[in-house]
Amino acid sequence: MNRVYVFIDAANMWQAQKARGRFFYYDAYPADGTRGYSLDGKHTFYTYLKKGLGFTVRKKELKRIRIETEDGESIKE
Repeated sequence: MNRVYVFIDAANMWQAQKARGRFFYYDAYPADGTRGYSLDGKHTFYTYLKKGLGFTVRKKELKRIRIETEDGESIKE
């Protein structure tokens, strides 16, 4: 499994936001009912970014595509 780690220097982001006045946060999220866990934490995080830090949050539901494989039909996101 490939993993990607993102490290953010929060102090620099804060200074840039104060200087520019706006930050954007882009994210794609899974559709409700497609995971065996709650997505409430993700939505709480979006609210914190918007109300707590003044970010402009742009989010979009993950696109789900049905594909045919040797093992049958599956879904890719």
